[in-house]
Amino acid sequence: MATRSRLLGVLVACVICLLHPRVFGAPIGGSSGASTEKSSHPNIVLIVIDAWRADRLDATRNDQSVMPALLEWASHSVRFTNATTACTWTRPAMASLFTSLHVGAHQVDFGNVVLPATIETLAAFFKSAGYHTIAVQTNGHVTHATGLDQGFDVFDDYSAAVPPAETLTDYGIARMQEAEAPFLLYVHYMDMHVPYWPPQTYQTLFGYPDPALSQDEQTIAEHFADGPDSYLFDQVDYTLGLKPTRRYAELSATGKEAVWTLYDGECRYADTEVMKLINAVVQEHPDTVFVVTADHGEHLFEHAQLGHGLTLYNPVFRVPLILNAPGVTPATVSSVVSSVDILPTLAILAGLPARPTWQGRDLLASRDPDGPIFSYTRGGAVPRTVDLDGVRLGSMKLIHNVKAEEYELYNVEEDPGELNNLASLYPSVVAELQALLDAHHEDNIRSRVRTATITASPSGLIEEGMRLALTAPAGSVYQWKKDGADITDDPPRVTGATARTLTLNPVVPEDAGIYECRFDDGAKSLQYTQPHLLNVLPPNSVPATSPPALFVLVAILIGLRIARRRRTTDDG
Repeated sequence: MATRSRLLGVLVACVICLLHPRVFGAPIGGSSGASTEKSSHPNIVLIVIDAWRADRLDATRNDQSVMPALLEWASHSVRFTNATTACTWTRPAMASLFTSLHVGAHQVDFGNVVLPATIETLAAFFKSAGYHTIAVQTNGHVTHATGLDQGFDVFDDYSAAVPPAETLTDYGIARMQEAEAPFLLYVHYMDMHVPYWPPQTYQTLFGYPDPALSQDEQTIAEHFADGPDSYLFDQVDYTLGLKPTRRYAELSATGKEAVWTLYDGECRYADTEVMKLINAVVQEHPDTVFVVTADHGEHLFEHAQLGHGLTLYNPVFRVPLILNAPGVTPATVSSVVSSVDILPTLAILAGLPARPTWQGRDLLASRDPDGPIFSYTRGGAVPRTVDLDGVRLGSMKLIHNVKAEEYELYNVEEDPGELNNLASLYPSVVAELQALLDAHHEDNIRSRVRTATITASPSGLIEEGMRLALTAPAGSVYQWKKDGADITDDPPRVTGATARTLTLNPVVPEDAGIYECRFDDGAKSLQYTQPHLLNVLPPNSVPATSPPALFVLVAILIGLRIARRRRTTDDG
């Protein structure tokens, strides 16, 4: 009897594989589909410039281009002028860039949340393909403690004592020169992040300090974010309503320009050093794939905001994105794209198949230029918290303040400063974009790592007319789904569609399909079970004590599958 049971189990597995060979797809964190043939893959360099605003690449100051080297390089590359970040502060933003998952999927959304080891990172993906993976980075949110070091063979973390751009460039060049090809090199610059204090050369280049700048405001500008009593935190806390009055008077126009000038000096400094790194790599490895981008932008007084992470307005939502790769024709692309699209693009350029679990898409493939694209932020830590959901579709952008249940709607092509809230004038547009957000939230839940399984009673092959119970793990807020659609109770045959156990009694042929249960497990919040494939066989087609009959059934199923393939080929 034990032998027959084992044989039955093997045959059941064969039947399932024959009928539906890709029920589960490639697992997050798996290595299937990644080639280990090193010689066929290009080297990859990913450069992230922290808090880099999208508008600085074309900006001028004191009759000087703010970022002339990267602007020139961009003209020989693919430049995405409507690129956006999945989140407006570093940890969630980099988690999204590294995993091609939105914040609601990887759930690294607030405070000290760590990226789970079960989610495959950019570095782990390329390492599985034979790449030597190297990080030279400076941000305290991209560390071993946050889980974002996963997959790197070399992880040089300088976040405890951030070196200046020229030193970081030298470190990056040194690592590149000793790396075994193919390599993935990730370098993260912090110079545009507060405090804004570029080398004297770049201050002088842009005319800092202005002779009209008062001594008091010069002191504020030069200590702009020095601790909780600084001007930056004073304004942020006042704008958030965390304090009733301000410690500092609002800076004059000259004072604000002083802050801008120091920030632009940092931009020029980074421009020089990043280009130095790019040139050094090209000299030794001319066929390298480059991506230069930002984790998020930076507010400089727009909407009375400073810094980042607390809004979804364009200064922090939009980011520069430049792609340079062998054989890729230079272009300026105005399609709205997201940072989650970077990993799939790098994979395709490296000749590797994109994971089906990724939410991003190849930047160079055809797409709807209008989007939609999404972003989300809760802020970094208490007490400075928000709950903002955003979507852009074409020229229209919706920001949903979940806490206050308020909406802002902007036509960002006609109103790039987002000053004219159209929400009350176009409620139908608000509803349309909110529907996109709702669908996006559901996609995020579906894209989370699935560890929960469905228990079937009875297990094994199911015949028409049997009673079948499918049970999800313990939790709450259950919703059973078949082939992606909600199941509804149809008593007495179908019951438990919103309960832990779904019962089909009796089973009918139309019940065949893929079953999942969406539920709240009380720990990770909402999630989906792994899919459960149900095939419904004719009554009395599987004699329990007749293994030869099961072999016959398998042969019949093989024949049906071959016939189905032939029909598909003929139709094509």
